[in-house]
Amino acid sequence: MPLIYFEVYCANCGEGLCKLTTVDERSGIKLEINPCPECLNNAKSNGFDKGFFEGCEFAREKAEE
Repeated sequence: MPLIYFEVYCANCGEGLCKLTTVDERSGIKLEINPCPECLNNAKSNGFDKGFFEGCEFAREKAEE
């Protein structure tokens, strides 16, 4: 099997993900790439904020009724 060299970067922030990438050659080539921790935390935070503000808006509308 030929050697293939490649680099893995986060599509969002550009951080190198080489330490978060696992290559399994036993059953062909299988790549497992974990998400960038910083971008994952930002996405969780953004999702929390969005849900929180939607909940506040819903509660305000109910209180006005």
